[in-house]
Amino acid sequence: MSERSPKFPAISLGEAIELIRLVYQREGRAKMPRLSAVKPLGYSSINGRSLAILGALRAYGLLDGRGDEVRVSEDAITILNAPQNSPERQEALMRAFEAPPAFALLRTQGDASPDTLRWHLIKSNFRDEAADKLLKAFLDSREFINSSVTQEVTGGGIEQEQAKGEAQSGSSP
Repeated sequence: MSERSPKFPAISLGEAIELIRLVYQREGRAKMPRLSAVKPLGYSSINGRSLAILGALRAYGLLDGRGDEVRVSEDAITILNAPQNSPERQEALMRAFEAPPAFALLRTQGDASPDTLRWHLIKSNFRDEAADKLLKAFLDSREFINSSVTQEVTGGGIEQEQAKGEAQSGSSP
């Protein structure tokens, strides 16, 4: 029997936010069965793909609950409803980006190239195809975060814009 790769989100954070928006528009804050959560996403049943999507929404902390009962999380509600540049929304976005355990390994590698990041995933027992999918989800999510918050996310963490501006102007704190 072949080894399975560790779990990781099947989609990027930006895609997950668009999907949770659809669930929230239909179901609001109510607890719901998993089937009610996937119907606004175009699924008519619980199957492998719909379970992967639910797993991704959970991995990012956008969907709470276990078993058959789920609900849109407080962080998802904040991301969807708070003003675009509000600290609350930006903090919720960062929590969502940092939530998937599989992203932790990649964040520790700083600004390593995609090839180097992929190599670290392979060393950590990810199969080739899974490493490629995870790397795409991570890089797309990091790009989404960098375009959505007033802080820049590097591979290893967050740099305040002020620090970035000081480095460019040559001044020090």
